[in-house]
Amino acid sequence: MDIWIVEIGEPLPIEEGQRLLRYGCFSTYLLDNGHNVRWWTSGFSHQTRQHVVSEPAEINHNGVILDVIPGRGYQSSISLQRVLHQKEFANDFARIARTRKRPDAVIATVPSPEIARQVAEYCEWAGVPMILDIRDQWPEELVDLAPTGMGWLVRIALHGMYRDMSFACRTASAICSVSNNFLEYALSFAKRPRSDLDFVFPLGYEGRARYSPEELDEAMAVWKERGVREDHAVCCFFGAIGKYFQLEPIIEAARRLQGREEVQFVLCGKGVLDEHFRTLSSDCKNIIWPGWVAGVEVAALMKLSDIALAPYRADAKMQMPNKLFEYMSGQLPIVSSLTGEMAQLLDDNQCGLNYDANDSVAFEQRILQLVNDPERRVKMGLRGHELFSSKYTFDIVFKNAMNSIQAVVQKNF
Repeated sequence: MDIWIVEIGEPLPIEEGQRLLRYGCFSTYLLDNGHNVRWWTSGFSHQTRQHVVSEPAEINHNGVILDVIPGRGYQSSISLQRVLHQKEFANDFARIARTRKRPDAVIATVPSPEIARQVAEYCEWAGVPMILDIRDQWPEELVDLAPTGMGWLVRIALHGMYRDMSFACRTASAICSVSNNFLEYALSFAKRPRSDLDFVFPLGYEGRARYSPEELDEAMAVWKERGVREDHAVCCFFGAIGKYFQLEPIIEAARRLQGREEVQFVLCGKGVLDEHFRTLSSDCKNIIWPGWVAGVEVAALMKLSDIALAPYRADAKMQMPNKLFEYMSGQLPIVSSLTGEMAQLLDDNQCGLNYDANDSVAFEQRILQLVNDPERRVKMGLRGHELFSSKYTFDIVFKNAMNSIQAVVQKNF
């Protein structure tokens, strides 16, 4: 099959020092299984907020064609500049796509609805099936960011985005999503029940070792130089220090746990709230803030860690984020504030503990339950790894998704 992927938020394989995510890895998987892949993407990096490619370009990277459209860029994820960036990409795609050879199927991602609509219009014109991949509950997530009592006004302002979302969902030949909850969200826009072509496409995580033992040893030495102690119960976190995470309860619990020298928190990442949390925890000697860390450092820290943290906000709409599958791959028990499907998954498989996002006492209790019971901690980590290995490795997730895409194409020919 000739497959197009339209996605502008992930790191590109031509960027140095960036870990490939969902479509960076899936595109290679499709190629390795005999399909041709054209990845429509932006020349502006969402991760680094820098321009990677400044001119329109078709780049053959190990067989995957990157169809790069340069954009104006933006510095904030929630900003008018980002909306304009997405609109301009959508319009450029609509113009350029009609000059390319027609594919057998197109995968479009949400966010953003503006781009998804243009992809849907192209697919109607070209007579090819579109699979719509819902990874975030846009535009509803933007409404949730509004000040108290102002949601109705933001909803009115985003009327066009809701209209685009509805059109894309109604037009799609199939809808997939990272979770059942997100799939139902999209089907509410499509105004139809789930069909046999719709499918869940979990984020998953790489199941194979990415780094050599020598690379990991070097990275672990770096962590020890930063103060990570192997004789401590190390609690690790990786993420963008911003609007999705509730780190105050972790800091409050860490402050109370300073008397227990065997507990240590390593909170990795950067973001708009980075300095705020560093200042808030300036008196906590058991917290290490290393900032952004490279992929090999992530793998090394998980080897040094005993517990993994998923401190999402109470109003976060995440359901099955890839971060938790990454933790499972590292055989770490998870302490999570997520509700819904992931909370149920941790409970059903006894591979983690849940707590209320705003309750620092409950968080502290969960940490101490695991710190004081090493055997339970290890068993939870092993159960999580077993679950990951049986259902959520990239090989398993990608094979199921590829088969689902093939079914969509067959149904539409």
